[in-house]
Amino acid sequence: MSFFDKGKLIFSLVGIATLLSCNSSVETTPDHTVQIRTLIDSTRVIIEKHKLEWGLLFLDASLSKITNLSIDDKLRIYNFKQRYHYWAGRDALIAKYLNKSIAYSDTIINLIKANKVEDKYKTQLGDAFFNKGDVFLIQKKYEDCYRNYHLGKQLVNKKGTACENARFNSRLAYLNYIQGNYKLSASLYMQEYRDNFKCTLDNKIFGDIPAALNNAG
Repeated sequence: MSFFDKGKLIFSLVGIATLLSCNSSVETTPDHTVQIRTLIDSTRVIIEKHKLEWGLLFLDASLSKITNLSIDDKLRIYNFKQRYHYWAGRDALIAKYLNKSIAYSDTIINLIKANKVEDKYKTQLGDAFFNKGDVFLIQKKYEDCYRNYHLGKQLVNKKGTACENARFNSRLAYLNYIQGNYKLSASLYMQEYRDNFKCTLDNKIFGDIPAALNNAG
């Protein structure tokens, strides 16, 4: 695609963003749940067809027209950006994407703590620590990885469900595996296997159960 064609595409994306964001003036709910989800879905399509930066340009242009974003809105947006930067940087270990992934996790943590809503958003707070740990894991920064996994685990221990425990044990099991702690890793994978049976059995859990048992050896 030529530079001129790229420019036309970006101009078109910004124009579409402006049209979509005009609906914000008639939003009647306390947050912009439906609108934000629509924008994120549109952004996902642009990222998958073109590139991350173009999708985020569209998303940011759209969001600039929306006022009074709720905490839920912001968490939805930051989590989306965090995950896509993680995926963009994961395989080739691209530092600029991985660092932004960590930054968005930190933004989520700071947003929740600044508004003193840790109890309400315990799951989102725990996920932010887990996601930071995931980045440190692929960067082989194992102490930072474990510290963030532990912070996430502390939140799970307070009011966590078996499913949340399973997610933690899966992460910690892999961390121990790549460090050569095979016996502990197998034990954690087996605990994940048992915890998954206490979850709602959707398609993901059906896949996680045999995977955990296989990893346990």
